[in-house]
Amino acid sequence: MSLVVLVVGTGSIGMRHLQVLSEIEGIQPVAVPARAERVDELSAQGYRALSLEDALALQPTAAIVATDTGRHVHDAARLLRHGCHVLIEKPLAPTATGVARLAEVAAANERTIAVGCYLRFHPGLRRFKELLGEIGAVHHVSVACQSYLPEWRSNVDHRYTYAARADEGGVLRDLVHEIDYATWLFGRPQRVSAMLTVGDSLGIASDAAADLLWRVPSGATVATRLDYLTRTRRRFIEAFGHEGEIAWDAVENTVTVKSSRGTTQVNHVGCERNSMMREQFLALLACARGETYDRRLTSFDEGAFAIALCDAARASSASGAMETIRDWRNG
Repeated sequence: MSLVVLVVGTGSIGMRHLQVLSEIEGIQPVAVPARAERVDELSAQGYRALSLEDALALQPTAAIVATDTGRHVHDAARLLRHGCHVLIEKPLAPTATGVARLAEVAAANERTIAVGCYLRFHPGLRRFKELLGEIGAVHHVSVACQSYLPEWRSNVDHRYTYAARADEGGVLRDLVHEIDYATWLFGRPQRVSAMLTVGDSLGIASDAAADLLWRVPSGATVATRLDYLTRTRRRFIEAFGHEGEIAWDAVENTVTVKSSRGTTQVNHVGCERNSMMREQFLALLACARGETYDRRLTSFDEGAFAIALCDAARASSASGAMETIRDWRNG
């Protein structure tokens, strides 16, 4: 018997989730578009598409929330109350304010809720994590994700996408993958210093660049650069230790380890985006069945911490001072 899984929101990422789910045996994906007219359009494309009310009547096992960021909490709460285990596309919400109520809904309904930071499932990042111990105690980490927003989609005007909206877009929210995996690998900071640059040069109201600096419990510093401004795409994490350095280049698909003895080891580790999303969803289902929690799956707490860090970064950019990252439970 197939498990019914809803995909709520059918923009580019929602459609990718539909494609991924369609390829998993035993899963019956149902598209739930935000606009009613999309139901017929998607049905004509061969997808099963329904209104949310009709889709919930099918008693779905799980749901993926891929609506606009500002709707995530509301949409997820409704799905949780109807018995769905829920994967929310990143970021969890525009800010950490009010997300504690969603955690309460999940607990009250005994449902699993996770956040879609699928890069944790990249074998390159996994290899980076496995080899990290070879460089000894880490004293500094550098993280970057840089690309040119107008070139993301050739047939879409970037000025009218969610990325351009100050209230729910911008690099801090959009590229939260980097914040998620940096804190996953090296621990959570208590405070952050940041400088944000509004995207006037791109014609957008949101932040087009963000420079963040924090210290993790081990004492290592983490510097992160996120931007929509760089013509040559870059995505990497580098760690510098007492016995060498290690870097994962997500564009070149390499993990490189340089030891203090002068040796260099290059691992070629590629991955296809759909496979990461597939593994991520299967990890959610396994968790829903009560199996061992896959630590690569971004928990609600981890997703909420990431946006609380983003809140503190915006506050730091405004104040010019290092700001404390507030506990999302108190927001």
